Amino acid sequence: MRGVKKMPLFNSDEELEALFQKYQPVVLSLQAQYYVRDMLEDDWIQEGRIIFYKCWTAYDEAFGSTFGSFYKQALQNHIFSLLRKQKAVKRQAEVNASSYESLTQTYGAEFFDAALGCEMDDPISRLIVKDVLSEYPTFCAPMERRVLNLFLQGNEIAEIAEIMHMHPRSVGSAFHRALRKIRQEIL
Repeated sequence: MRGVKKMPLFNSDEELEALFQKYQPVVLSLQAQYYVRDMLEDDWIQEGRIIFYKCWTAYDEAFGSTFGSFYKQALQNHIFSLLRKQKAVKRQAEVNASSYESLTQTYGAEFFDAALGCEMDDPISRLIVKDVLSEYPTFCAPMERRVLNLFLQGNEIAEIAEIMHMHPRSVGSAFHRALRKIRQEIL
């Protein structure tokens, strides 16, 4: 077995940061190539630092590559993982979900009273509704979620039908099924 030559550890955070600054253009280059939702430049740089440190501690010259190419590949793999997570079908519910607060700000608390057919006068009932609405993406079908999300964004049934290229009756049915499922969870 050959002797493993590991990279030296850092004596201070400043030393780590100074070396990272030399590799920061790699991060900015990847940022220009890939779009990851909700990641600002500061987020990219922070992700770059984390991967940089992990690479620095794991790098071995026996890999047959330079540290720079090793780091770039590791960071690119990390970005691909973030993109896969962003696009995962099972997580689309999280992406499309609307918060209880945003819904009540947009439509008022009376929306739930009218739409769900129950009165939510007391705080405990409102907490129950808030909890159930955070879970609606898990028990509504994909079409029901999409219709409900479009409705909660301010679209009427006819507009949703046009957006989804569907018959208004089908959209209305999906909307009412979603409301019925939410109502069942609340009551």
